[in-house]
Amino acid sequence: GLDDISFQDDTETPKQIYNLVKDHIGGLDRAMAKTKLLAASENNEVTLNHTREALLAVARQVRRDCPTGQPRRRTYRGNAEPVAKRLADDCWTLFQFIEGENNLTEIKKIFSANNQG
Repeated sequence: GLDDISFQDDTETPKQIYNLVKDHIGGLDRAMAKTKLLAASENNEVTLNHTREALLAVARQVRRDCPTGQPRRRTYRGNAEPVAKRLADDCWTLFQFIEGENNLTEIKKIFSANNQG
């Protein structure tokens, strides 16, 4: 179950983190996947950022079309979803991308010109 794994372990390689994510959200729809990611990370933005970076590293290994550059820093915005939710969404999008989904448009939204958002 959720208790025996931790997204917080910094010693894990991106591939291991990807496998953890796959165990959690493989086959789920977006809403369920986000709920699971938020529960597993305990809504911790640092953990979700770490997970997102790991998934991005894997995406760059497996997809030639993965954008270069830094993903945007998700920051608090009064009118937007909470940061943790937006990071969970990024993680779901990257996971789908790694799995071969044709969602480059969504991937590009994780990157932005001014690196904010």
